[in-house]
Amino acid sequence: DSNWGSRRSRSAQDTSTVKELHYDIAHLRLHEYASMENDAKACYDRMVPNLIMLISRSFGISRGACRSVGKTFQKTRHHLTTKNGISKESFGYSNANPIFGSWQGATKSVVNWVLTSSIIQNIHQATTEGATFQSTGGEIEVRQSTVGFVDDNNNCVSQLRGQGSIVEKLKNSAQKWERLLYATGGMLELSKCFTYVINWEQDNQGRHKISDKMQAITIQESQTGQTKEINQKSTGESHKTLGCYKSPAMNMKAQAEDTTKKAEKISQLTCSYGLSANTSRLAYRSVYLPAVTYPLTSLYMSKRVLDKAQAKATRRFLRCHGFNPHMPRIVAYAPKLLGGLGMQRMYITQGVSSTTQMLKHITAGSTIGKLFRIAISWLQRWAGIGHCIMQRPDREIPPTSSKMLMSIREFLTECRATIRINKNPRVKRLHDTFIMDHIMYSNFSRQKINMANKVRLYLQVETVSDISNSDGNKIEKSWLQEGQKPSTST
Repeated sequence: DSNWGSRRSRSAQDTSTVKELHYDIAHLRLHEYASMENDAKACYDRMVPNLIMLISRSFGISRGACRSVGKTFQKTRHHLTTKNGISKESFGYSNANPIFGSWQGATKSVVNWVLTSSIIQNIHQATTEGATFQSTGGEIEVRQSTVGFVDDNNNCVSQLRGQGSIVEKLKNSAQKWERLLYATGGMLELSKCFTYVINWEQDNQGRHKISDKMQAITIQESQTGQTKEINQKSTGESHKTLGCYKSPAMNMKAQAEDTTKKAEKISQLTCSYGLSANTSRLAYRSVYLPAVTYPLTSLYMSKRVLDKAQAKATRRFLRCHGFNPHMPRIVAYAPKLLGGLGMQRMYITQGVSSTTQMLKHITAGSTIGKLFRIAISWLQRWAGIGHCIMQRPDREIPPTSSKMLMSIREFLTECRATIRINKNPRVKRLHDTFIMDHIMYSNFSRQKINMANKVRLYLQVETVSDISNSDGNKIEKSWLQEGQKPSTST
């Protein structure tokens, strides 16, 4: 269930969302996480026809259909087309010179790769540790060793802090994937592969941050037998994958710059040809909006950043549509039903698409929905308050490094909307209360609130009854002593 490419009801945005949730949960749990971004070398052109047919048969495709495709592989002759016409000479499959590959652009190539990659992904997950994500109560668990969209694939591993070297686990996982891919005729372009490693360290104030320590891994290339070192990127360095810029440190600077450049370039090209108002509206809907809003489903850029990114483009399109470019934006973004122009504000588009994505998958009970539930449960644990964080998004919670869920909470607050996903946390006694509810309504500074919450997480307590005596009127002296209950997961 880790292959989202070329399958019904699955998209590249789903894959991007999975990666973002992996990072979000790693930040909320403060556990170690590592991944290797793979680049498969000409994946369609290296597939072995005979192996493809065997795999197809294992998925229930009829013998006749497989035989027909196999004969097509064997008998097809390939000619070259140039300005001078079609070549008389041709080449094709022969025992002396077998041709491999499923041909780029062929309809069957997509199916062949989906079946092949599904097989090796299942083997990889069964024979490697992978990354395991659990909700706070352990009732929901997701284990993934690979996340892929067609040939865009990454291996991932995770563990609690203090359980040895996570880099060694990543090396074993990546080496296994390289050999499985090679067994099917494929090959990794190791010079283009790279890794991310999330390790946590504490400063003198007890604040956690991602370690800058570089820990490169080596992979043995099956075809040549050579050992090659894989480049490790800093967690703050973004990379472009499936049209989005991602980084484990959740740095959105590169994505904001890319969105701004794309919006300005498309608007400039569209509005420089003297199009009529109706034609420019068509270009706005069919070209501009799909291009600039595509990545927003799994991102969390702030309102200020998104408004700035589309400012110039909005002025240009207003002028092309025949309106004053300085028209109040509340009118430009208002729906036509209410007398507005019906233009889209990117911040609203981001909020609607990310919230819809979350609800869709949670309702369907998919793997992504389970990851959302796991992330919400850890954010609830982090907040330590007595109500569901999505049901009361307007209520402030302690500072957190979670970006995706906090972005959805901010949007729900703007819309005055609520979502009830989990039941409200329950107290353990009559008249019991949650510690963080008292602290959040105190006059403490943001820094002190953060420090108090980290102490609470370290002691693994949530309610007043957890630290009080049986009468509930005093704090137990043992809780005021050093060396109490260190947490292994938060």
